[in-house]
Amino acid sequence: MAAEIHWITTADDFLPWHDAWLDLLSRTTVPITPFHHPAWIDGCWRCPRNQLAVGLLATDRHLHAGLVFNSETDAGPAVLVPIRLLSLTPHISAAHPACLVAVAHPAPDPGDIGLLLDRALDALKWQALFLNFLNPAHTWLETAVRSAAAARHWRIREGKSSTDAYIDATGGSSVYLARRSSNFQNNQRRARNQLRNLGSLEMMEVARTDMPREALETILTSAFERCWQRDSIHSPLHPVVRPSLLSLLAAMRTAGLLRVYLLRSNSTDIAFEFGFVDPYTGGLYYPCVRGYDETYKKYSPGNLLTEFTLDDTAASQLRGIYLGPIHVSADTKYKQTWLTEEWTVRNFLLIRPKSIYGILDSLYERIPVFRRIWWKLRIGERVRKRYWKNHGPTG
Repeated sequence: MAAEIHWITTADDFLPWHDAWLDLLSRTTVPITPFHHPAWIDGCWRCPRNQLAVGLLATDRHLHAGLVFNSETDAGPAVLVPIRLLSLTPHISAAHPACLVAVAHPAPDPGDIGLLLDRALDALKWQALFLNFLNPAHTWLETAVRSAAAARHWRIREGKSSTDAYIDATGGSSVYLARRSSNFQNNQRRARNQLRNLGSLEMMEVARTDMPREALETILTSAFERCWQRDSIHSPLHPVVRPSLLSLLAAMRTAGLLRVYLLRSNSTDIAFEFGFVDPYTGGLYYPCVRGYDETYKKYSPGNLLTEFTLDDTAASQLRGIYLGPIHVSADTKYKQTWLTEEWTVRNFLLIRPKSIYGILDSLYERIPVFRRIWWKLRIGERVRKRYWKNHGPTG
């Protein structure tokens, strides 16, 4: 029997598929994440920043594959910025191109994947898809995407391979620190002693307690206000973003996937982190948002909190902490400091040649003068800033 394609664009339409989706997650051998969980998917549909769709391949309601397409609309669907912001080859890209994640068991037919990609690009009016593949786990998906691109004459722009950071949590912080240099261990010990000299020092995880939702949201809001350094429309302090974010966190907490870690000095939060766990393929903890009070920066509060999350991850019988992509920027330097392993990720962009995006991409490639003007006049940056100014973070 041929597989049927189901195209889901609302939480209500996805509801009948929840059980089948969870069954697929339990069967797949491909690494998956908390961002495949129904609680996360439903929460994204309720956030005004996101466009989300789920493509399903099924035979008689039995799922073979699921693709989640997600794109934030902060910068508008047709705004173009230099792709170097995405750590790919110097080119042009949509400010927030659609991203694709997938689970499957077994690998579906490449032709079916091509149909799903085609429908995604049509239904969501996207001109490009930004894709990354963790080799060798996603070989089946990369093969299917390349097959679809060749059949439909889409252009593929390959970027440099990037690196994701991973911490092995086996044995907790004591085993981890024993493998590190004496200098690293001394820095951790010094930071802890300095904070203890200031008074009481506590590290805790509060999402799995019986704390009422209102109290947890109050703690998070206070942590955002004290410990969030970024001046960005993505900030959880933004009045549009915060209600959707808190609702999403509540759903993930109900599903048992939320973790909220706090570092307190004299009953005051000086560092925080929240993230999610996945219970599949060995289990990983995914940090999502972290911050610290600038007043305590010299005490390295974030490092102490990471040490605590290692212990909690090990106690939860998860195999490690997935820190995500490493970028050469200050806010991800800690990943390089703490990682025990680097995972290579292949990146590329799938472009529709007849779109506005595709036309500009072609001009950039073929006409050197256009390329020089693009960078010299900072066209993408100017257009993006104007769009944000006129439309705000809801797009």
